[in-house]
Amino acid sequence: MTTSPGYHGLWSHTSYTATYPIQIFLALVGGGAIQGSIRWWSRNHRAHHRYTDTLKDPYSVQKGLLYSHMGWMVLKQDPQRIGRVDITDLNNDPVVMWQHRNFVTIALSMSFLFPCVVAGLGWGDWKGGLIYAGILRLLVVQQATFCVNSLAHCKSCLLSSHI
Repeated sequence: MTTSPGYHGLWSHTSYTATYPIQIFLALVGGGAIQGSIRWWSRNHRAHHRYTDTLKDPYSVQKGLLYSHMGWMVLKQDPQRIGRVDITDLNNDPVVMWQHRNFVTIALSMSFLFPCVVAGLGWGDWKGGLIYAGILRLLVVQQATFCVNSLAHCKSCLLSSHI
């Protein structure tokens, strides 16, 4: 489960359109990545592109390597300091707003319950589905994804000595 096809291409950059069933599917599997709702993630991603490596960048390396790696996701940011971007399209999208309102349920269900049920019903390995397809997959995929924010911008971080 990844945020790329839906969160990134469809909703952040609007680089393609998708049918309603595909949008729902992408909202569900994207929620399983537990990186925030479509609305929240896409808003931050748009600001990141507009204000890359400045203090208005939600993932700014100027706030430190660990912050740009995953601090942006777990620490509350001051909304007055993040660069402003237009998300009118996201606010008017019924799939985006449905997923945003129900994010916790969708995220937990798709990240842990769904893989557990598939492995349990499929081959009787309920615990393996939870541990390997749920927890371990989430840790590995998130860390790989977060490296894009931190290590890809590390040069700026090293130059400003905020590690």
